[in-house]
Formats: sequence, C-alpha cells, structure tokens
Amino acid sequence: TAVVHAYPPYGIALSIGTENKIMPSDAKGQAVLRSIPVVRARAITPGKERTSTEDLAKYLPPVFKSGYLISLVKDFGSFAVGANLSEAMQYTTCLENSCKIIAINRSLISAEKQSQPPRDTRDRQPVRRSAIPPSIGVMDRTRASRRGFGR
Repeated sequence: TAVVHAYPPYGIALSIGTENKIMPSDAKGQAVLRSIPVVRARAITPGKERTSTEDLAKYLPPVFKSGYLISLVKDFGSFAVGANLSEAMQYTTCLENSCKIIAINRSLISAEKQSQPPRDTRDRQPVRRSAIPPSIGVMDRTRASRRGFGR
C-alpha cells in the first residue's frame, strides 16, 4: 500500500553496468530482497533520452506483481513497495547497503589484481635436467672398482 522512490547512489551505479538483476552478497540482502531486478524504462525523444512516467507505469507493476519488493530503474533510481512507508523505506535501505557491499567487494578485488606484480618468466632460473634419460640409468663405477676391474 506504500511506495518509496529514492536515488540510492550505489544502487544507481550498479544498475548502469548490470544486465537484468543484482544479486545481493550479504546475508540480510539475500534473506530480505533475494534479487533486485533492473528495469530499463527509457523513452527516446528527438534530441534526448529520458525516463518517462508512462514507461515506469508500464514496466514496474509487473515486477511487483511477480513478488519483488524493490526494483531499480537503470540510471534513474529505486522503487520499493511495502505495507507502509516504514517497510518500503527499510527495503530501500537494504538495497543500498547490499549495493554498497557489492561495489566495495568489486573495488577490493580490482585493487588486489592491480597490486599483484605481473609474472615475468625471464627472471626465472631454467630448470636443469639430466642429459641422460632416467630409463637408461647410469653405470655405478664404485661397484666395478671393488670387483677388481679398472685397476
């Protein structure tokens, strides 16, 4: 019975680069939201591209009828439904926290990859191998000298 529209910065940032859904990686986001659909509601008018209320009215109701509590509109903002304004706002806060955690994890993984030195094979020592294959073996000269040979 209540709808909250917000402009969560991390949610909007993830909606720009995401195809269809955002999957929360934190426990609360997984338990409460499960997944967040990303809706593309862009009306292209001559000279500019913008989100129209007609497109929102067309694309958002089916999302909420299918059981989602919140949805992101690509590059625009979030819409949450709840029994009251407080509940819808809790979903919005949960969405933003989940998106923030995803963004932080991605930046940490990216920084970790950049901090690792590139593997340079030129600095490695070559592996030394015997010229005689192990299947041939080598004659043991110590045994031959004990038997009286080689004197």
